[in-house]
Parts: sequence; structure tokens; C-alpha cells
Amino acid sequence: MMERLKSEDVSTHRPFGMPWLDSCLHETLLPNTPWQKVQDKISERFARRIEKQLNHSDRRQMIFELLGEQFVDKYFPKYPNNPTLIEPPEVDPARKDVLRKEAQAWLQQQLYKAARDVGCQRAPGQDYQAGTAPEMVEFVEHTYQVFYTGMDRQLVIEDQERQEEEEEPVWKRDRQPGRPNNQQLGDVKRQDRHSSARLNGGKPPQSWGPASDSLGKYVVAILKRDPRRLQEVCSRLLGKQLPGTLRMYVWTDVLMKEERRKIKDHSVNVEKVLRERFGRGIVQGVQALKLKSATRSPISGLVENAVIEMYDRTPGMQAYSQPEQLKEAARVLNILYTYDRSYEPYLIHWLFPLQLVYRDGSEQEEHPYELAMYLKLLIDSRFPKWPEVFAIAERVMERLKQEDPYLHKHLVECSLKNVSFDPKDFLVQLIHKEKEQAQASSRGGQKAAQPSRDLLANPLIFVRKWVGEGFVSVLDAQAVLLVWDQAFMTDWKHQVLEDFCLVILLLLRDLLIQTTDYHTMKGVMLLEPCRLYTADIQRGWMHLQQGGLPADIPTLNRRRPSTAAPVHTPLRTRPELPPSPLAALEPDELGPVGLRNFKVKLILLRQRPGDGASEGEEDWVAHFDHKNVRLTISIYFGDIKLRSKSTVSEPRLKDKKQNLQSNLGEYVDTYSIEFREDVVFTNLDPSQFHGVDFGPDNHPYAIVRASYRGKGEDDKASVPVNLGWVKIP
Repeated sequence: MMERLKSEDVSTHRPFGMPWLDSCLHETLLPNTPWQKVQDKISERFARRIEKQLNHSDRRQMIFELLGEQFVDKYFPKYPNNPTLIEPPEVDPARKDVLRKEAQAWLQQQLYKAARDVGCQRAPGQDYQAGTAPEMVEFVEHTYQVFYTGMDRQLVIEDQERQEEEEEPVWKRDRQPGRPNNQQLGDVKRQDRHSSARLNGGKPPQSWGPASDSLGKYVVAILKRDPRRLQEVCSRLLGKQLPGTLRMYVWTDVLMKEERRKIKDHSVNVEKVLRERFGRGIVQGVQALKLKSATRSPISGLVENAVIEMYDRTPGMQAYSQPEQLKEAARVLNILYTYDRSYEPYLIHWLFPLQLVYRDGSEQEEHPYELAMYLKLLIDSRFPKWPEVFAIAERVMERLKQEDPYLHKHLVECSLKNVSFDPKDFLVQLIHKEKEQAQASSRGGQKAAQPSRDLLANPLIFVRKWVGEGFVSVLDAQAVLLVWDQAFMTDWKHQVLEDFCLVILLLLRDLLIQTTDYHTMKGVMLLEPCRLYTADIQRGWMHLQQGGLPADIPTLNRRRPSTAAPVHTPLRTRPELPPSPLAALEPDELGPVGLRNFKVKLILLRQRPGDGASEGEEDWVAHFDHKNVRLTISIYFGDIKLRSKSTVSEPRLKDKKQNLQSNLGEYVDTYSIEFREDVVFTNLDPSQFHGVDFGPDNHPYAIVRASYRGKGEDDKASVPVNLGWVKIP
């Protein structure tokens, strides 16, 4: 097994389908490379393990066949090797097949155990364990170097090829057909920052560069050989926008995950099964509705008008309002209606990101059918159902009330002043909410109320609209792709959507504070999110994932109104000053700074064991668990706090000592704990405080505060207890 690939086979082995990547693999297999030492080490242990099964002639011969002639000659020269023992008529084909499957499973298990025994088994993405063999360390480091050298060389080659293409005369280049103009785009009320590129180049704007997409293709080539690594790739790229090829692979894999769970046989091609099933459903729908084509359903006129109207009034979609895009959307929705008779206007929003991602083969006739299948998978297995959307919105508002009670109160008060609304903007939410209330009233024997006005006169309805339409109706197209990337990489966890809603609300805080009634609040909630920089939304979301305080998020918005009046609320941790008339400083961000590997020593006083918690001892002390300790690191410049972050990992217990204090009769517990975590602060910008008196300590420093937050009987986190703090110059 270890030497199945003979020298003549290695040169033709192309597992990745990329010459440079296959070349890297071949380079690690050359003679006198570190891999040969690892192979010899594992092979010797492997041979000793499987020697137990060589007493049975038929099993021995099947094992020899699977191991290969070279391995057998090297490690088992004394054992007879007779291939005819497992060939007819000695063994019938059915028996041979059973022997083969049993031997393969057993050999694979013994190989893993042999690698573990000699310290040559290492999980990808993890640190070296204490027992890792030096040969394995050398092999991994050598492989890294070979791969990075080959990757850098390949990126340089591809960059040179692109430069040569750009230097070609203009008349030799392929012109882009269908160049859009203002008439095609219609009445564009607001062009996003990618619209100019769209108008001038005729190509859809991209959120990645050529090098990023090349790297994505390399990762996809590796994932196709080992799909189990997808979770590791997603965890490492969390918070980032995916390049086109990798994005398409990740989205497709997640959309089909539910079907893979239903189909237990891993040898089945799930995508083929889905395509055949969807195709049969389309044929049945065409026959049932007596249609000539699935793209012309009975509601095709309604769908086409809805698509045109939706693209016209949605800021993030206006830049893509080309005839080809609109026709494709209408075809997809007609196909979906033909398949299962389902259609809702909000599906136009859900389809939009899929159209941006799955652009390969868009000229082919079957492309709309493929998009319809992906949209169906999204509806059935990934996108939150409407009750879940309502629950997400409610949790967002509860978190806002907890983190920023002033803003929450202000929004509630504004929603009750000068209420005027268009129910069409919230039609879906109204229908589902009123249906739930009608059902509840009918069960209770009461007359159903008319909740429309009360429901719309609530800031909660805007968050529902954001989530229910996948953020497409309010965010810029690239920001939508950022949100959907994180949703797909986390398997559409609701927490991801909650965090994005909270980030958007806090980034818009200064504008929301200036609103005075329902009309102005609605304008900010529906029109301003698309003007936020995608990078600011990304930074805010990552700030929350890294344990940062929500109080810092409003300052991450680089489009904040510079002349806004200061509002002193519990959320504000920095003074808001008008710009100086004498000097206008450009933003001057500091380089990344941070702290790492914290070691903390805690000293706690306890009662005698068995006495229980007395009045002088709090409950958290009696049930102290070092895993509930967290650190909050705040960066100050003088008296001004620039940024704060909290640790997210559990600390490791390095040492614990318990000593009796004779004069008080109490126990002193000493805990030595360690946080193996990096807390990095980026984009610190003290220039906005020009002219501010920073106090006596007019230099940067950090405050590290330790706190303890246990859990009560209902398994909910209790109020945090401050344990102490230290100042780090």
C-alpha cells in the first residue's frame, strides 16, 4: 500500500489537474526527501501490526495483493506469495469481493494506528503534539516550503500572462457586447460605488483580484481531492469575502449538504441525483400546466413586471439592471413556478446573489434551470423560515436594547411620530404576522384584530425586512455577497445574521440619533445601509466575532456625519467634537498592535470545605470555574479609549494550590491560568481627537481587566464580576 505507485506511475499521476500543484506533490516524493524517512518509519510499524493476520492463507494473499509487490518483498520475504489462492476456482468471485472489502477496511485502520504509534499522525491545521516525530515535523515543513515556492512561481507566471494580454492592441481584444447605457438602466436613483465600473466596462463588478481568484482555484483543486477539509477552509476564511471560484464551490457544497445527509451511500453523485429529480419535476409541471416551455408559465407577465420594478427601486440591484440579467431572473422564477407552483416577490431578492455567483455558462440554455434548482435548495434547506426571521429580528432588538438602551428608546419613540407607510414595502411580513395572529385568535374564539398599523409603527419591522430579503434590498451588492459568504461558511447560523443586523444598526447610529419621526427613521433604515462601506461592515462584524465591545462599532463607520452634535449616552465611550476650523487632519491610522499569550494569577478566599457558602462568601466563589474567566483589553491614548476587545477562548489551567490561612480559618485558592490567544487591534485612528486634552497620560497604553461570568440555575450567564485589572504601558 505504501509503494503502490511505481516510479513510472508517479510521473503520470495528476490528482489535482494543475501542473504546478501536481509538480509540488511529485517533488515531495523524490528520493532522499523527508517523506522517505516518514514512509520508512510508518512502514516498519505497519508491517509489524499486520503480521498477525498472515497465518490465514486466503487473508494473507488478499493483503499481499493490496499492499503491492514491492512492499511485500521488502517486509515479508519469508512468507509464501501465491496469487492463485484467491483466484477461481480456489475462491469464487463473491468471496473474493468480501475478502477485499474486509482487508481494505482493516489495513486502513492499521495504517492510521501505525502512524499514530510512531508520532507521524497530525491533524491538518493543528499545532504539533508533544509526541510528534522529528521526521514528521521535517516533512511538513518541507512540504510547506515546496508548496509556497511553487505557488509564488505560478502567481508570477499568471501575472506576466495577464500583463501580456493587457499590452495587446485594443483592436485585437474581444469587445464586450451589450454595453449598458442609461436608457437600459432606467431611472437610477442612486448609483453604488461599483456602478461606474459597470457602466464603463460592461462587466459585473468583482470583489476579488486575479491573484485572489487564482488562489481560490488552487484551494478548490485541493478540496475536490479531500472535501473533508472544507470546514477548516471556512473557519480560516471567516470574515473575508470569497473569490469567485471558491465562493461557487462553497455555496454549492452547502446547498447540497442536506441532500447528502439523506443519501447515506457516499458513492452516489448527489448533484446528478438532484439534477435528474429537478428535471423530472419540470417535465411534469410543463405537462400539468400544458406549457410549451417552462420559462413561460401562466404568471410570466406578473413575474416580468415584478422583476423590472424590483431592480428599479432597489439601490444595490440598479447597477445590474441590464436586459440579460432581468430576462434571466424572470426565466428562473417561471421555471420555479412550473416546478412547484411557488412564487413570491421576495424571491427576486434571494435569486440576485445566486445570479452574481453562478455566472459561468450563463449563455447556455440550461443555465436558468440550474439557477432555479439552486434557488429551490436555498428555499428548502438553508434560508431561515419566516417564523425564524421574526425571531432573529426580535433578538436583534433585544440585544440593541441591552447594548444601547438610548438608541433603542429613541427608535421606539420615533416610530410613533407622524406614522405614514406603504404596506407594500412590508407586504410579506404583514401577511405572515397577521396569519399567525388570526390563527391564534381563532383558536381562542376571539375576533382577529387589525395589527397592520401597530406592526409597521415599530422599528422591528425594518430588521425583519433586512433579514427576510437577505439584506439585498438595503445593502450594496458587494456587502450582500459578504453577508451571504459568512452565512454559507457557517451553514446559515442565525447568530451570523443577528450580528450583521446589530452591526448595521450601530454603524448607522449617528444618523438614527438625528431622526425625529417615523418618516426620517424609515429613510435611514431603508436607504442609508447601501451607502455603508463594505469594509466597515466587515470590520464591525469581525469586531464582534473577536469579542470586541459593541460600543466601538459606531466609530468604524467612515461615513459618519462629521458635524453631528454630540450625544452623551451609555454607548458613547469617546467625546464627539466638531471639526477644528484651523486644521483638517486626514485619517492617520496606526499599524496593527496587540497582546498575546496572557498569564494570570488569581487568589480567592474560600470557606472551609463542607461549610457551604456563608453570607460572607458569594455563590460564584463557591462554584468557581476557571473556564468562565475572561479578559477585556482596552487601548487608551491618554484619557480617551480608542478600542476594546475581549478574549473568546477558554483559559488553560496551569497550576492550582490550596493553602490554609491559620489566622482567619479560611482557604486561599491560587489559580494560574493562561490565555493562548492573540488580541490584535487594527485601524486605530487617534487623529479624530485633534485638539483634545488627553490628560496627564498623553501616550498610548492598555488596560487589561479580568472578569468572571458564571451560569445560574437556568443555564443563563450571570452578571459579570470584576476580578482586577492591570495597566500595560
